[in-house]
Amino acid sequence: MPRYHSYFFRQNPFDPINLDPLPKTCLTMEQIVSLTDFRKTEYYNDFIKPQKIHRQMAVYVKARGRLLGVIGLHRSREEGFHKKHMVMGEIIASHMSASFEKARLFEQIEEKGSFFRMICDNNGVGIAILDMKTRPVYMNRKAGHICARIKKDSLTHDNGRNENFLLPSPLNEDCAYLKHHAGHSQIFNPPIRQRFISVSETERYLINCQIIDEKHSSSNESLFMITMEDIPIRPIIDEHRIRENLGLTTREIEIISYIFKGYKNSEIAETLFISEGTVKNHLKNIFRKSGARNRTGLMNKVMTS
Repeated sequence: MPRYHSYFFRQNPFDPINLDPLPKTCLTMEQIVSLTDFRKTEYYNDFIKPQKIHRQMAVYVKARGRLLGVIGLHRSREEGFHKKHMVMGEIIASHMSASFEKARLFEQIEEKGSFFRMICDNNGVGIAILDMKTRPVYMNRKAGHICARIKKDSLTHDNGRNENFLLPSPLNEDCAYLKHHAGHSQIFNPPIRQRFISVSETERYLINCQIIDEKHSSSNESLFMITMEDIPIRPIIDEHRIRENLGLTTREIEIISYIFKGYKNSEIAETLFISEGTVKNHLKNIFRKSGARNRTGLMNKVMTS
């Protein structure tokens, strides 16, 4: 192959660079040059003959007018390739073309899917897509986290595809309302149900629920789309003051804000998309800087600093 790529490809009558236009699918040596003339060429005597090749046939695999590859068939005996071999070659080419196209499509879907999942999982808005029976079709991490905060211990996480998924009661009510409204409306234009849900004195969410018409859904069925956003509530800690007095970083103050909300280490890690070990390391630094020994002591330090 190194010899071919460095020199002999220029002399190969089957090579695409020497054919204009490309044949439809199959090409035998006799269709390009006579055997007598072919055996006089440098390509035959210095490259083909030493490999004990006497006959050649090429199958060109194409898709959408683009050449995907060439399959070279060789024979070490004098017998040539006949019409039945060309028919077989055309069948092989069609299957290979379809396989390559399908593989390429799957790669593109996977690449785009991974990209969009990354975007959805790392933005600040929770997104949940449910079917009309409120079963999850897709849910990003933020939505799963907010649902868990609204209805603790009623949600198991499995990338939004767990059959045991339990939608928090307020969201379930919104879906039921929209479904009823859509069923009695002559014009499919249900409103967006919007509500605020407070989980604690420092934690509140804006929830928007609407129906995606089947005409705009890739699954050809109506779906619920729920978006969830954090609504800032006036902080009970003075970030600027504790940054100066305790020498804390922005990330450490962020950790403290979640401690004030009652978050566990695992919940902080999930919310900030970091490991639980990283959260523990931040806490060690916070305790060292503040002189606190535990979370209760830390909250007292922060409130009095």
